[in-house]
Amino acid sequence: MYKSANPSDIQSLSSEHLKGNFAFQFTALELIISQDEILDKSINPLQCIPKCSKNFKRITAMKQYSMIIIFISLCTFSCDKVNNAVESGAINACGVTSFDQLIWAQTLISGKGPCEFIYKGAKITMYDYKGEKVFYFENNASSLGVCTRTVYNCSGTTIISFLAERRVWDDFETNRRNEKLLWEKI
Repeated sequence: MYKSANPSDIQSLSSEHLKGNFAFQFTALELIISQDEILDKSINPLQCIPKCSKNFKRITAMKQYSMIIIFISLCTFSCDKVNNAVESGAINACGVTSFDQLIWAQTLISGKGPCEFIYKGAKITMYDYKGEKVFYFENNASSLGVCTRTVYNCSGTTIISFLAERRVWDDFETNRRNEKLLWEKI
């Protein structure tokens, strides 16, 4: 049967614990609750159960509150943010003065155009290419292999498709000038 633990008995109980003594397991739980209480007075191990369950409920509630705070933080800081004017909204090209006035580009970046999924890191950069203003759309995070890159003219017509031959893309990359980043999804 269980004998109440006195301060001098705690050391002797540890060897009993190694042998799997059930009584010491309760004493160890009592130590977790309040070592001072055990040292000051003897406690029956059965008194430990309500105290343990009370502490367990507190710990469980704290874990729940922590999980709620972590969840809210993740939702707050992981939301997609779209920056429509990374450098400058003023483009003064194609008969408009702002990127927001290019309706076809707004449709494209909203995912309602030919590219349904616009991923983080996607961007639209304006260049001079072969005597006209062009808009290079990059969506490199697309794992589908479509809508990864396309070059549009002022009216939103595709000049170079993502399916174009390598030599066409090489020509564009070599001869494009006056880079101006207009939009990037961050």
